[in-house]
Amino acid sequence: MVAENEKLYQEREKRVRDAISLKRPDRVPIVTATDLFFIRSAGLTLAQGMYDLEKMAEGWKASMQRYKWDMAPLQHAIRSGTVMELLGIKTFKWPGYNLPENSAYQWVEGEYMIGNEYDQRLKYPSDFTILRLMRRMVGILEPL
Repeated sequence: MVAENEKLYQEREKRVRDAISLKRPDRVPIVTATDLFFIRSAGLTLAQGMYDLEKMAEGWKASMQRYKWDMAPLQHAIRSGTVMELLGIKTFKWPGYNLPENSAYQWVEGEYMIGNEYDQRLKYPSDFTILRLMRRMVGILEPL
């Protein structure tokens, strides 16, 4: 079973790499760039996908088996509505919290870094990111 899975993985990775390299793959790769498809194909609202990660995982698994995806995004692992609420995320709006149940999540643009801070950001990237930038973007870090 492990050898069979490894073989399938190698085939799928080659298929995607060939397509990216503009080579002719054995078939057109099946890839999605968004986790919204998985949520909707599982019959969940987008809010359920953000807050019920077990149902979301079941939806991903069912979709992967049904469509035989060659590649899928892993970004949803960090998009837990509960965690984002606890952190006080300011750069993102999501369904079930500050958007309707079936709205797509949205980035919130803002002036998180001002013009005269670029030199400091380049000179001390870690300190600047943690002590200045993140506290402007994540409510729980404001006391920093």
